[in-house]
Amino acid sequence: MSEQSSLARTGREQLAAGLSALQAPGVPEALLDVAAPIAQAMGLLHSIEKGSAAPAAASDALKAVRAALALLQSTTAVHPALDRAMESVAGSLSAIHALTTAAPPQAAVPAQPQAAAVVRTEPVHPVRVNPAPVNPAPANPAPTAPVNTAQPIPLTRVVSEPAPVHALEPAVPARQPAPLAASAGSAAHQPPAASSDETVVQAALGTHSPSNFYKGLNGNDVLESGGLFIATYNIPDIGEKLRVDVSLPGGFEFSAKAVVMWSRDAPSSSQNATLSPPGYGVRLTDISAEGRQLVYRYVRNREPLFHDDF
Repeated sequence: MSEQSSLARTGREQLAAGLSALQAPGVPEALLDVAAPIAQAMGLLHSIEKGSAAPAAASDALKAVRAALALLQSTTAVHPALDRAMESVAGSLSAIHALTTAAPPQAAVPAQPQAAAVVRTEPVHPVRVNPAPVNPAPANPAPTAPVNTAQPIPLTRVVSEPAPVHALEPAVPARQPAPLAASAGSAAHQPPAASSDETVVQAALGTHSPSNFYKGLNGNDVLESGGLFIATYNIPDIGEKLRVDVSLPGGFEFSAKAVVMWSRDAPSSSQNATLSPPGYGVRLTDISAEGRQLVYRYVRNREPLFHDDF
């Protein structure tokens, strides 16, 4: 794991602890406004951790954390969750600030090959040598040495010139990691078709939405020992088969087949409705591998509800 991924993970885990403190029962409504910038920073840090973030992601995460800390320091509400959230958010600042100053690794630049010397021979054009003019011979000429008019032997010279350097092939870009799941509107997201005895329902989950995953007494795995609570006044019958289209923060979504396991009617007072909204719980009976990853990532950042439906 690189230094940037390690710093991003440390900051994200500290922010997750602060977000969990703000979601405790009885937290004043004013403190819930802090959840939005914390969730935004966590999403940016998760992108940095996976290596798919934009260059400005670390600076944007730092701005979001500072905004969350300012909201916590300015609130007048009194609750134990305030101190725990402020401690966790402030503790993440050092790791996120280090991310903004950490330089990304530089790719090594290949050395240019040295120009090799090429020896080439070139003929030197010969110079024709004309014999000197001869005066008319006297009556008794003295013998003279013959004049050599042969062509001179071509000379050679060594010419040093750089060898041609072939252009370097462009580097092949690194393969980007595939997204965890298809986002809303993506052509890759093909929800399973509902059969004739299934009803299609929508479940939108946010940072502190009334709908949430739940777990029971038999274990902490929300898919094996729990399910999904859908907050609504339109409650189907127990045992009814559904196809649930789930949307999560960040534009992620998946579809799964489910069966209704239990239901909760609307309480008599508005105060109880805030703490225990009406709705029903479903067991997810058929979910893809991508959907499972999205569920587990969501419950790592938000504590599931508790309901024993056995």
